[in-house]
Amino acid sequence: MQSLKYFLPTFLLATASFEACAQSDDKFFVEAYAGAISADFGSDFANDFTLVGTRFGYNFTSILSIEADLSTGTNTQSRSTGFVFPRDTVPAIVGVEKVDEQIESVFGVFGKATLPINDRFSGYARLGLAEIKTGMTRDSQSNSEIGTFRFENTYNEYNAALGLGATFDITDNIYARADFTRFGLKPDIFEPEFDSATIGAGFRF
Repeated sequence: MQSLKYFLPTFLLATASFEACAQSDDKFFVEAYAGAISADFGSDFANDFTLVGTRFGYNFTSILSIEADLSTGTNTQSRSTGFVFPRDTVPAIVGVEKVDEQIESVFGVFGKATLPINDRFSGYARLGLAEIKTGMTRDSQSNSEIGTFRFENTYNEYNAALGLGATFDITDNIYARADFTRFGLKPDIFEPEFDSATIGAGFRF
């Protein structure tokens, strides 16, 4: 993570000094992608989710652009844990809790700087803000008088996001893209860190 933070300003400075005034012939672009996103809750637990989404944006020049991502998770991760609550009276409360988690949506807005490597291949860095909405359902069963109960909640995480990636032009308008983006910089149980890796295809017009 430290290397990513140091690399990004250098990358942006290099791209700003390279063709800074160049104009892009194709102003708009739209993409579709799929991949995976990992949710890291520090030392507590981590989950991996599959992801599909779309991306659209606008090229100010051949190297500077703005883009928006909208994606959703396609699977649910489950985990079960046992618990024991000792109390003054006998017996103690013993039970099992099942937790189902899913990524409901990921939305982000990014500024992107692209550095051409050759006529078809380019690298890029992007920086932005993102909202990640996760859903959680807890089902608990115990030997207490409460018996069985369900708890459902949705969490919204607002994070700074850093990304690196590359594009390869298949034709003048169609291209392939690979992206790695980190959302959040300090994971814990209340502010998890998310890493996404995606591949997709795009069209300029």
